[in-house]
Amino acid sequence: MEVRAINEDSESAQYHIRPEDIDVSRHFYSAFGKAQVESAAQYVVRFCQQLGGWKSFRKEDLEKFYSENGGRKERLSTDNKFPFFWLNEKLLVQRPDGKCCVTDLFIDRCFKSSPNRKI
Repeated sequence: MEVRAINEDSESAQYHIRPEDIDVSRHFYSAFGKAQVESAAQYVVRFCQQLGGWKSFRKEDLEKFYSENGGRKERLSTDNKFPFFWLNEKLLVQRPDGKCCVTDLFIDRCFKSSPNRKI
């Protein structure tokens, strides 16, 4: 299965599942098979909800969002930084310019685990 990076900065069409279609108030049970990955994914979705779409972002901006929104209490990493290592290249893609994009697989799994609406 080919995974596609979703970057609404440059795409005129929006992905059919929107960040707000995912309920981040609940844990993403069984979305990725590991609680740490699911918790990290929840922060990424919350961050994209704040961005207003599946837009590319700098790692530093996600780090700041993570630390300002309780991430350090989660203890997902030993250095209290956002645990990018939990999200592999099938979930989060780093572009040549250094910005990151989520993938369609990432979005689909988050939505399947914790939908806010039915499609």
